[in-house]
Amino acid sequence: MTRKLILMLTVILSLIIASVACTPAQKPMPPEPDRRPAPITPAPQNDGSGMHQRAMKIAEEVDKLEGVKKAYVVISDSMGYIGLDLDRNLEDGKVDALKKDAETRAKSIDKSLTNVMVTSDVDTVTRIKKVAEGVRNGKPVTGFTKELEEIGRRIKPTTR
Repeated sequence: MTRKLILMLTVILSLIIASVACTPAQKPMPPEPDRRPAPITPAPQNDGSGMHQRAMKIAEEVDKLEGVKKAYVVISDSMGYIGLDLDRNLEDGKVDALKKDAETRAKSIDKSLTNVMVTSDVDTVTRIKKVAEGVRNGKPVTGFTKELEEIGRRIKPTTR
């Protein structure tokens, strides 16, 4: 009888140990996420309006050159891009002189410009005009980086 009792106690004890040891450990619940909205902080205003104002000032002065119908200017950091819409009856020598005058005026108006690229090529002037209009409409100059790189490839830069 004691033998049966010991056997029965061993079986019961084994079942208890097996049932307790095989249950998965209770893991703590992950903390509930914070459902409050994050505070909104306004982004710093680096919209290029300062560069746009500098470009407008240069364009106004270059427009005053005889033979220039309209000048379009874009400034990106220390680089200036000027597109000249010229009178049709200008000689080639006069066109080159106007480009040099536009560059000189731009650098004298804005001393922070180290490179100024001037073109009168119709396609490139149109590209500069579109970038200038985009900046005027509030788009950042950085949004036109690829376009400005392409314009730069088309025009030979002049350094100070």
